[in-house]
Amino acid sequence: MRAFRSSITLALASSALVLFASARQWVHLTYLQTGLPTIELDLSGRDLDPLPAGLAVLVVAAVLALLISRGFTHRILAFVVLLAGVAIAVTSWAVGAHPEGLSSITDHLEAALGGTATGKIATSGSLWWVLSCLCGCFIAASALALFRFGPSRPRSGSTYERPSAKSAQLSPWQALDQGVDPTTLSDH
Repeated sequence: MRAFRSSITLALASSALVLFASARQWVHLTYLQTGLPTIELDLSGRDLDPLPAGLAVLVVAAVLALLISRGFTHRILAFVVLLAGVAIAVTSWAVGAHPEGLSSITDHLEAALGGTATGKIATSGSLWWVLSCLCGCFIAASALALFRFGPSRPRSGSTYERPSAKSAQLSPWQALDQGVDPTTLSDH
């Protein structure tokens, strides 16, 4: 049970850090063209690629669903969290390690210019993408633990589960609550 709770906490905290890191500046862009003033842009991780932030929200939803799932559904959700963690790590690394080749940089620059960019572009990056990449790895690791330890955890109450056929018979008080005359109920 302790490993399950720790894995849930690690996945949720890592997702929050991915959301935080993706909102920070990943690239500082300087554009030089003769006859124009120097243009400087700061682009966040979400500006460069919104996928890690979107996947972090998916991880939060899937982890919360893991809390009430059982059996095959639990394993499917853990697998979704694993894939999302790997995708966050790979995308963050691809965007942060080599931002100069991204089309989103050119798109943001051309939007700032109001036309086509033909000058020299210089980029300098920060290390927020490293945090996002590491958190993606932590999410993937927690998904493996959730996949492994989830089925052995104690089950929660059955408050929100569909009633079984055995419990489908109404007691006299339940019949009155539903507006049914309990004297007319047949006993099977």
